[in-house]
Amino acid sequence: MSGSGDGWSDHADGSWRRSRRLAASGEAGATAFRGIESERRPEAGQRGKPRRRAGVGGGAAETRGTRARRKRRPTRAGGAAARREAARRWARLADVPSRYSWVKSRHRSCRLFSRSPSVPRVQINKPSHSGNMNTAACSPSSSAPPPPLAGVDVAEDDALEDEETRRWGNRLLEAACDGDLDLVARVVEALGMAAAAVRSGSGHGALHEAAANGRTLVCRYLVQDLGFPVDPLSDTGETPLLLAATLGHTATAACLLERGASPHTPDHDGETPLHWAAYNGDLLLAQLLLDRGADVGAATPRGTALHIAATQAHPNLVAFLLRHGADPNKLVCRVFTPLVSSILGGSLECMKLLIQAGANVNADGSLGTTTTPLLVACSRRGNIRLVECLLEAGADPNITDELGRLPIEIAAVHAERKVVRALFPVTQRPPTLLGWSVASILRRVKSASYRERMIKLECKRKDELKLEGNKAFEIKDYDTAILLYSMALKLDDMDATLYSNRSVSWLHLGDGDEALSDAQACTRVWPDWEKGYYRQGMAFRLLEDYVGACAAFRKALELDPGNPIIVDALRDVSQRSERVPSMPC
Repeated sequence: MSGSGDGWSDHADGSWRRSRRLAASGEAGATAFRGIESERRPEAGQRGKPRRRAGVGGGAAETRGTRARRKRRPTRAGGAAARREAARRWARLADVPSRYSWVKSRHRSCRLFSRSPSVPRVQINKPSHSGNMNTAACSPSSSAPPPPLAGVDVAEDDALEDEETRRWGNRLLEAACDGDLDLVARVVEALGMAAAAVRSGSGHGALHEAAANGRTLVCRYLVQDLGFPVDPLSDTGETPLLLAATLGHTATAACLLERGASPHTPDHDGETPLHWAAYNGDLLLAQLLLDRGADVGAATPRGTALHIAATQAHPNLVAFLLRHGADPNKLVCRVFTPLVSSILGGSLECMKLLIQAGANVNADGSLGTTTTPLLVACSRRGNIRLVECLLEAGADPNITDELGRLPIEIAAVHAERKVVRALFPVTQRPPTLLGWSVASILRRVKSASYRERMIKLECKRKDELKLEGNKAFEIKDYDTAILLYSMALKLDDMDATLYSNRSVSWLHLGDGDEALSDAQACTRVWPDWEKGYYRQGMAFRLLEDYVGACAAFRKALELDPGNPIIVDALRDVSQRSERVPSMPC
């Protein structure tokens, strides 16, 4: 893909990571169109004022909150709502030097048993009480099997047999999800050996459902008594152990580990059980995983377990990981060290532990940006204690950022007078400045000449970051591309092409909510640009909201009549909506 292309060519090589929403519905993956914008932002006459649009098709305005409340399909999930939300999003990192931001949202919607009629993938002729699996000897209940399902005649044709299989499979998944051990045993006895092959629409079997909902007794029964494989993979590469760790079910995870579950197996995004133990602050589970050989240095674009524990402000887990050999200077996404992560998490205790372990207080990134821990701390409000800790540890207050600003200037921009006072005695006066006092520094950053100079430097830096983001996109490094576009947007949040570029990057990562959010921001900044509505349509398509996708594509066609790519996309979602009951496009 060329960064200077028109951005309308399709990309369907199947190499993109599948979103969990598409995995839940069995889709092969949404077609995300290439198209990194190299155009500059629209001129003043073309660009509308930022405003809240009333939907692309005259419908009600949609915000992040309404998207979160939208129900796409009924699901069952164990644990409290807070647990599910923690498992759904990784971490939001924001406000790095020069008002940079990395907002990395990795959706983990662990698709559990759905009461919608999704057909299990196992196909058998009929429920059978025979087979090699001796369920009677190990059944936790001696009660009789459930009566035949009403309206099902096993002597009917294959269609009825498939329907009966589906219903028995759904019973098994529901029983595993609810922790109904007696019903699990009776349904397994009816299905025989085929019970191990029952899968939901997202590729979750009975063991996945039980592990994700913390049903330890069911997991033990399936693995120990019935001999189910302990590490089956779902469509998104999730093992039962990974689901238990994600949702904080320590006892269930321990049970699976005792029966041979691998602590190394990552999902398609590289996330391992240790990453999620660090996210949840689960010290016991982290200890169990490391005792069984988990890699303490395994890294994803979000970092190692140490980065995650520091970001989530879990000092006990930080200390534990450091004792087990975690690297306190590990650089991820070419920007963040664990020390920077502790600043983003606002944890003074984690910072002290990392410094004691040898963290470099003057470590810099490798993106051509200056992101020392002190610069990061000065760019965020309320960090006076973190700044003082860094200075005591030897942080250099005279290292400037990529715009040539000292930490004391960045603190003054954020009106952090206490931080300015702490930095003033150890900061060298620039030779170009005549007056040098706390008051003069605060006045200087508010002057018109200073602001004008910063605007020019920010525009130049924004273009550099945008170019770097385009290069990262071309080599399919979408996490880095998103980071770079986010950093550029912190310098200029009125560039519609940056929102468009970040939206298509989210699409390639399978994150429909973030892709839609950026596409809507793009159309708010540039209401007459057809590609913004096209991006909305692709995001709605990924979210399986075909009505919204149709409306967005029609709006794009109004602005660019006859565009063949938009026409094809509209035709595709129209056909999809016809297959969904009560959803005319």
